[in-house]
Amino acid sequence: MSRNSHQKQGFSLLEIMVASAIGAVVLLAAIEFFMRQQNVFKQQSEQAARQADLRIAIYYLNKDLINAGYTGTPYGLQAVIYNTIANSSSNPGLPSLSSLPRPVRPVFRSEYTTLGIPNNLLLLDGKTTDPVVKDAVKIWANFNSEGAVSHLLTPARPGDLVLFGSSIGQNFTASFWDTAGGATVTVLPLGFVIGKKENKGFGEYHTISSVSGTSNTITANTSIATAFTGPTLGKPGDTIAPIWERIYYINYCADNPATGPYQYDRCLIRRDVYRISGGGSYTRQQDVARVYDLQIRYDVLNPNVTNAPIIEDVDANNLGGSGLTQFDPCWIIGIRLYLQAIISAPANPAAGSPLKVAGYIKMSRYVPTKNVQMKSLEWDLKNKPLNGACPCL
Repeated sequence: MSRNSHQKQGFSLLEIMVASAIGAVVLLAAIEFFMRQQNVFKQQSEQAARQADLRIAIYYLNKDLINAGYTGTPYGLQAVIYNTIANSSSNPGLPSLSSLPRPVRPVFRSEYTTLGIPNNLLLLDGKTTDPVVKDAVKIWANFNSEGAVSHLLTPARPGDLVLFGSSIGQNFTASFWDTAGGATVTVLPLGFVIGKKENKGFGEYHTISSVSGTSNTITANTSIATAFTGPTLGKPGDTIAPIWERIYYINYCADNPATGPYQYDRCLIRRDVYRISGGGSYTRQQDVARVYDLQIRYDVLNPNVTNAPIIEDVDANNLGGSGLTQFDPCWIIGIRLYLQAIISAPANPAAGSPLKVAGYIKMSRYVPTKNVQMKSLEWDLKNKPLNGACPCL
């Protein structure tokens, strides 16, 4: 055989097999590297999304909790409570203390069923019991933009049920589309605060029966107990502020599919509670952000001792170890929020199978409250023991 013919020979079968094996190993390594990088990218993206969810949840909780009791006027719900304490004996027409909303209070476990708040959700990682029940909180405040208020257009006298005020339709009604009912719903706040503009510590709270934006009137369920003034010498009349109720808790997200990786997703839910004109109530809830767990602890003034030292990190639903035998919202001076989100693992778990957890992300926030910022009430709490009985109840 000539040298030229020998030089034109191709690769042997063995050489081809060896080269193919090396190429396959390199290709598989490249694919594995790519898949690993893709999973890392997905996990980092999900982690960033869950961190954003926690920041959003804390933003809304912090904003509403720090404004608990806010009315948009010089007197908040705290002032109304104290006014009732101080003047109920001389003015028996004032609404009872038990009828007044507290600026903020825990939702107790005994209320969960009535409010439709789940005690237990589907479990994760194959657990058969969930040792931690999610917490919930109620807030009352004027949630209108910038605390918009109305002013009396005519004087209000003791015994009056109907009040005439400015911008009643704008400040005391809200309208939105009800998807389930297929119609626009107009709702009202549960109550209002009326107070004297020249007296920062005086006000009354009443629940609402109806509102008319056409005639600019509010009809209360209970009679006004004190005289309030209308416009005088070019100055607006005494103020009327709407008080709305809001609840935060954990439940399944509204967009949860029946199967798939997000079937167990949980969200922080914001539920607004309204009144319908003429009677009845209406609730509207929306997902704030994807949050797996919410735990709330309270810093409270000890009602049983003088100088009211603070008891920190109290679980209102489990008082064991706190030194308290009962819990009153009036003692709250600060709220500690502990939130947790999960990074899920599987792409397509079978229906009913537990979601696997790839990791957890936690955030916390301390929120001071305004419950005892009223100097007179603060003095009472700090200078004499309450013997287990809060002056707000």
